[in-house]
Amino acid sequence: MPGAAPSRERSRTAPRKAAATVHRRSRGGAASKKGQEAVSRGGLTGYLQQSQTPLASLWFVLPLLVLHEWGVQSYATLAGEGIQYRNVAFTMVTQFLASCGATGRYLPALAVVAILISWHFARRDRWVFDTPLPGLLAGMFLESVVLAIPLVGVYFLFASARVSVMAAGEWKLMASLYLGAGVYEELVFRLGAFAVLSFLLLDLCGMSRRRGVFLVVVLSALLFAGYHLWGAAQFPYPALVFVALRGMYYGIIFHERGFGVSVGIHTAYDLIFLAIREAETGGLKLFSSPEITRSL
Repeated sequence: MPGAAPSRERSRTAPRKAAATVHRRSRGGAASKKGQEAVSRGGLTGYLQQSQTPLASLWFVLPLLVLHEWGVQSYATLAGEGIQYRNVAFTMVTQFLASCGATGRYLPALAVVAILISWHFARRDRWVFDTPLPGLLAGMFLESVVLAIPLVGVYFLFASARVSVMAAGEWKLMASLYLGAGVYEELVFRLGAFAVLSFLLLDLCGMSRRRGVFLVVVLSALLFAGYHLWGAAQFPYPALVFVALRGMYYGIIFHERGFGVSVGIHTAYDLIFLAIREAETGGLKLFSSPEITRSL
């Protein structure tokens, strides 16, 4: 019966094929699971990479710049006296631009935009994000608030020494100034100071990257502390330590997470501090004049 042999051969090979099919499917299922895990990790990795780009920073700080200018015009300008209160870092940027022959009310804000766009071009980044922009900005906002909380804890550790060197005044005025302080102080003491110090220590002096970055963070933090304490009636040591620690924290965040998140943390801390101080003094009080005094 010649026709029976092929039938027996098929019966012997069929289980092998079925087993191979099951094996391939199981391997495919494992690969699919690994792929899903990779996508999940890629989502977080993608956020961390995209949120520190200059373009993401630009989108993140634009609302702060707009709210700062609106707040200054509404609450920090005495039209009859020709007085307008501004953050000192804003004044520093204004004076630097004026020394270059450029003047204008909104020029510092436009300079921030121009710097971030130029940085974007220099890096040759894409103009689109893999993560939807609203989700990216919401993540940066949440990250900023969460990472500002440790600074609030450090503030309470130093509170007994009265180390506050934040200006005091009517809360809407101060909130308006704080919205710009985060942007312009990070522009001067992180973006600007990091660029200059990195050039001096790493490029000119040939210092190793690890040691150079450490010194850049420390030196920029000391400059930040000196800036806050310059012209103060008192110069308490705990205040210097506290503000220097804040500067080091901002510097580490700037190095690891980029300009936008460092601005967000700086602004979040300032506004949380304002809310705490107003709560300690009996709530949000509306003073008759927007006088600013330094509290130490």
